[in-house]
Amino acid sequence: MSLDRLIEDVEAGNTPSAVRFAAAWPDAGHGGLNAYRAANGSLDAAMALKDALLPGWKLNLHFVEFADGSFVCTLIGPIADDAPKWTFAPQFDAKGTTPARALLLAVLRAYRTAQREA
Repeated sequence: MSLDRLIEDVEAGNTPSAVRFAAAWPDAGHGGLNAYRAANGSLDAAMALKDALLPGWKLNLHFVEFADGSFVCTLIGPIADDAPKWTFAPQFDAKGTTPARALLLAVLRAYRTAQREA
């Protein structure tokens, strides 16, 4: 299963199985299980997935409940020490029905981009 399809499923409010998540990145240890648990509301699992897939990335969770009951998360990527002074870090925003789902979506999007750029 591609990351694109997983992202679409999570955005649509679906919860793919742990096996489908694990197929997206088989080398990430418990990544599939953590993604599945994050999709079901575990913020600890979402944080573990972020740490495993995106080491060095910073997190900004806005625990604000919007009118539609959603939450917003922003992931901020690292900047190389030798980068030009005005270099902006990569940033991924996501909105989810729980803080964990918002973070899961941001992680999936950032990881997909990192894989494409590798």
